[in-house]
Amino acid sequence: MKLFVALARTMLLGTAAAKTGALVEPLRMSDVALAGDWKEAEVRNQEVLLSLNHTEWSCHFTSTANITACAASHGERWVTYVKDAADPTTFTMELGFIGSGNDVKPAADVTVAKCKGDCSAEPTCKAVSFMQSAAEVNRSDGMVKCYWKKTSGYTHQKTNCVAPGGEGKPSCSPLPGEMGLGGYYGHYQGHWMSATAFLYNTTGNETIKEAAAENIAVLADVMAAWKAKYNVDGYLFPYDPVVWDKLLAGHGAKPYYSVPFYTLHKLMAGLLDQYTFAGNEQAYQLVRKMASWVHQRVEAVIASPGGEALWQQVLTCEWGGMNDVLFNLFEHSGDEMHLRTARRFNAYVFTARLAAGQDDLNLLPFPHANFHIPEVVGMARAYELTGNVTDKAIVDTFTNALWSNHSYATGGSNSGECWQAPRDLGNFLDSQTEESCTQYNILKVARRQFITSADASKADFYERAILNGIIGNQNRQDPDGATSYIYMQPLGGVNVKPWGKSDYGFPCCWGTLSESFAKLGDSIFFWQSAAAAEGAGTEDGSEAALYINQFVSATAKLRHLPGDISVRQEAAFPVHPLKTSTLTIMGAASTSTSMVGEEEEEGTSFALMVRVPKWATSAKNSVTVNGSPVAGAPYKAGSYLKLSYQWKAGDTVEISFPPALWTEPLNDYHPQHNATLAFMYGPLVLAGINMASDIWVPKGGTRTALQNPASFISRNEEAGAGETLSFKAEAQDGSSITLIPLKDVMAENYVVYFMTAGTKPPQPHNGYCPTSRSDNDRYHFAAPPADVDPVLSSAEPPGPPPSHVVHSMSKGASWRLVDGKIVGQTHEI
Repeated sequence: MKLFVALARTMLLGTAAAKTGALVEPLRMSDVALAGDWKEAEVRNQEVLLSLNHTEWSCHFTSTANITACAASHGERWVTYVKDAADPTTFTMELGFIGSGNDVKPAADVTVAKCKGDCSAEPTCKAVSFMQSAAEVNRSDGMVKCYWKKTSGYTHQKTNCVAPGGEGKPSCSPLPGEMGLGGYYGHYQGHWMSATAFLYNTTGNETIKEAAAENIAVLADVMAAWKAKYNVDGYLFPYDPVVWDKLLAGHGAKPYYSVPFYTLHKLMAGLLDQYTFAGNEQAYQLVRKMASWVHQRVEAVIASPGGEALWQQVLTCEWGGMNDVLFNLFEHSGDEMHLRTARRFNAYVFTARLAAGQDDLNLLPFPHANFHIPEVVGMARAYELTGNVTDKAIVDTFTNALWSNHSYATGGSNSGECWQAPRDLGNFLDSQTEESCTQYNILKVARRQFITSADASKADFYERAILNGIIGNQNRQDPDGATSYIYMQPLGGVNVKPWGKSDYGFPCCWGTLSESFAKLGDSIFFWQSAAAAEGAGTEDGSEAALYINQFVSATAKLRHLPGDISVRQEAAFPVHPLKTSTLTIMGAASTSTSMVGEEEEEGTSFALMVRVPKWATSAKNSVTVNGSPVAGAPYKAGSYLKLSYQWKAGDTVEISFPPALWTEPLNDYHPQHNATLAFMYGPLVLAGINMASDIWVPKGGTRTALQNPASFISRNEEAGAGETLSFKAEAQDGSSITLIPLKDVMAENYVVYFMTAGTKPPQPHNGYCPTSRSDNDRYHFAAPPADVDPVLSSAEPPGPPPSHVVHSMSKGASWRLVDGKIVGQTHEI
C-alpha cells in the first residue's frame, strides 16, 4: 500500500511539471503520400469504411436514445450450440454468440449438420456459433457461417438490438453481426471515426470527411436526446446511464454491457481525431462535453464513502486508453481539468510495480494484454507532455520486460490475449498466439518512445512489429468483395490465417486494424528541428534533420523548410537482395548572388538521418550520394547514419542494406524448447507453407540452424527480378520446404515456429487467457543437460514482486482466483 500511495503522489506531480518537448516529431500524415503495397492496403481499408450504411452505423446509439426503433438485422439472431461433455454428438442450443478468437479452425460456410458434425469429431471444439433466422433454427440442411470454438462461454443475445427504441420512430438495424447486450457494442464507431479522420488527412478525399461529418451530427443528436431525458450534458454512449450507475458503484456493468470505459475511450478518441485530423469543430465540442461528464462522474466516486479504494476497483474493469485521450485533449484545450482527470486513470495494481522496476505482467490478477497496453500508451503520452519521470519509468520497465521476457519473433507478446510468466512462452504457442489489437497498441508505445528518445532500437522494433503483426493481417487476395482481417494470428503448430470479414461482426480487432491501415504513413518519417537537436546535445551539431525510419515507398513534404521541398523514397526492400531504397530530393533550392552578379544555386541545408537497422550486419552495406560512397563505412547496425549536405533538386541517395538470414529461438528458458526456432530474413519472420507438421529438422540439425541458416536456406529468385520473396529450405532427410514472409501468407497453411529436434514437447490445452503455473518453480531456471546447447542467455528474469491483494473484479463478468487460476466467466476483448 505504501508503494501505491507513493506512486499516486509522484504521478500527480506531473500536473505541475514542465513539458519536456519531443526530440523528434512525426510528419503530418497529410505530408506523406504512400505508394506501392502500403497504398494499396490503405485503399482496400477505405473501401470497407465507406461501404458501411450510416443508419446501421448509428443504430445502437439512436435506438437506445429513442430517436429510432431497432429491428434485428435481416431477421437473424445469433445461436450457440454447446457440446455435451459426455456425449459429443449432443448439443444444447442457446441464444447468443461466442466472440472472435479461440477458433478451432477458420470459419466457413457449411450446413448446420456439418457445423455440428465437425465439432463432434474434434476434441478441442466445445461449441459452435452462427447467425440463423428464427424460422430455420431447427433445420440441419440450412447453410450458415459456422464458427468452431474452443470455449463454450457465450454472450446471451436474443437479437443484436440492445433496446427497442422509440415507438413510432424511424426504423434501423444494427451493423451486420454487430454484438448486442452484454457485449462491447459501439466501440467500432469510435475506431471508424479515427480511421476516417486519418484517411481524410492522408488523402484529402472530401467524400470521407462528409461521411464522417454525417455520423458525428447524428451523435450530437444522441447527446442532445440524453440531455433532454436526464438533464445531464455530455452523455454519449450506446446504452442508458444505468450502465455507469452499476459500474461506478463497483458492481460491473452486466447484464447491459461489458467494459464501458473501454468503449467511451474509443468514442472520445474518434471524435478528437476527427477534430485534429479532419478539422471537425462539432466533434471537438462533443468530446469536450464528454470529458466534463467523465470528470464529474469520476470525482463523485472519489468523493464517495468508497473513495480511492472504490475507484481502484472500478479500474479493474477494462478502461482502454482513457488516460491517453484525456492527455491528448489537454494538449488542445489547455484545460487543467483534462490533465487531472487523465491522472485519475491509473490502476495501481498494474503501474506500481512497473514504477519500481518489476516485471509484473504475469502476476496481475487478470493479465489481459490489451487491457493494460493502452494504459502504457497513456503513460508514454504523459511523459511527453509533462516530463514526469515516474511515467517514463513505468513505460521503460514495461517495454523492457515485454521485449526481453514476453515477446515472440513477430514482436507480439501474448497468447489467448494474456501474458505468461517471463520467458515461459513454449506451452502457450498455439492458434491463439497473437492478437492484432495488442500489436496495434504496442506500436503506439514504441512510436511514443521514439518521439522522446530518437532511439533507433524503437524504430527497429516498430519495423518488426508492423511488418509481421499488422501488414499481413489484411487479406490481399480475398475473392468475396470486402477484404478480411485477422483477430488472432496463429504462431504455433500448423495453421491457416483465420480470416473474418471486415464488414461483419465488428470485434475489437476490426476496429484497431481499420485504424492501422488508415495511418500507415504516420511513422515512416520524423523531423527534428535544429533547436531540438541542440537541446538533445548531439555531438555532431544542431542541424535540422529528416529521419528515415521505415523503408517504404512514400513521399515526404518538408513544410519545415523554405521552398517546396520533398523527399521521395522508392523502396526495393525487402524483395531486392541488395537494394534497400532510393531517396530523391525534389523541389526548389535556395539561390545566392555570386561576385560577378550571377545567381548560383546553393541548395538547402538539412540532414538525412538514415536508420541502419539492427539486422543490417552485411559487409556489403553501402550508401551513396549522387553515386559517391559515403565516407565512414562500415555502418553501425542499430544506429543512424547522418548525411549532412546542401541538398539540390535531383540529388539522390542510394541505400543498400542487404538482409541476411538468421535464426531466432523461442523466448523460453525450458530445455525442451531449446530447439524451437523461427527463421528470419532481415526483420521478416519466414513461414513454412503447405506443411503437414511443425516438426522439421534442417539439414545439419539445430546447431547449424542457429549458427548458419544460409547453409540450408536459399533464395528462390535471385537478383530481385521477381515481385515475390520466397526461399527453399533443405531438411535433414533430403526433402525441402518453401519459406515466405509471414506477412505474405494468405490462404496457405503455414508454420512459424519449427520443432527442429525432431520431436515436439507436449502442448497443454490452453483456452482463453491461459497463465503460467503458479508453483514454486515458476522463476527457477533449470540447468539444461550438458549435451544440449544453451540457446538462450543465462540471465534470469526479474524475481516476483511482493504478494498482491486479489480484488473482486469485473471485466463484463465476475471472476476470482483459486490456487492461482482464474475461475468464472470473462468476456473476451
